[in-house]
Amino acid sequence: TIKGVNNKTNKGTSRSIINGTLNTTKGFNENCFISGEGNTINNGINNATVVGSYGKAIRQGEFVRGGGGSTAANEPQSSVIQLTCNTTDNTTTTMKVLDLTDEFINLQNNSILGFEAYITRLEIGGSSGTAGLFSYRQIKGVIRTGDSYALTITTYNSRVLGKDGVNGTAAFAEIGGTRSGTVSIQVSDRNNVNNIWNATVYLHETKTNITF
Repeated sequence: TIKGVNNKTNKGTSRSIINGTLNTTKGFNENCFISGEGNTINNGINNATVVGSYGKAIRQGEFVRGGGGSTAANEPQSSVIQLTCNTTDNTTTTMKVLDLTDEFINLQNNSILGFEAYITRLEIGGSSGTAGLFSYRQIKGVIRTGDSYALTITTYNSRVLGKDGVNGTAAFAEIGGTRSGTVSIQVSDRNNVNNIWNATVYLHETKTNITF
């Protein structure tokens, strides 16, 4: 459904609503919503919402508020994403966006990304686990991504806001390998403890065409 002028949908856009002007879905986008001016949803991104002006959804299920930067030298926006995973032992496990295979937090080169994450660990069983025990953690920091996607992750603060039982561990980390230019939260707990992990992550992003 399109309301407004100079909006563009590419092949594969379905069950989506576009309201405003100069907005674009890049293709193969399902269940998306755009309202505002000059906003974009990247190819293959589903269940995303973009409001404001000149925002860009590049992660699955992302809720974006465009900051109005209409030039390549300044593209500010803020957004929210959800990460989740399950653990049953002490193996370090990488949380995934919407629990989708190989979906992490994509970064943009020549950008600064501030993050604030709230992470819930809930025990649901296991031979050494107790259903209902939990921990709730906040992590704040910033990521600088250079022109060639070299990353610097700086964690300002990581603290447990509340718990009944143990803390578990959680930290932002680069995925690397074939997924260069992506990060996520890596978590771990004890052997024989079944956990559900859920994170709400707030992103404050400035992308620029200035090389660094």
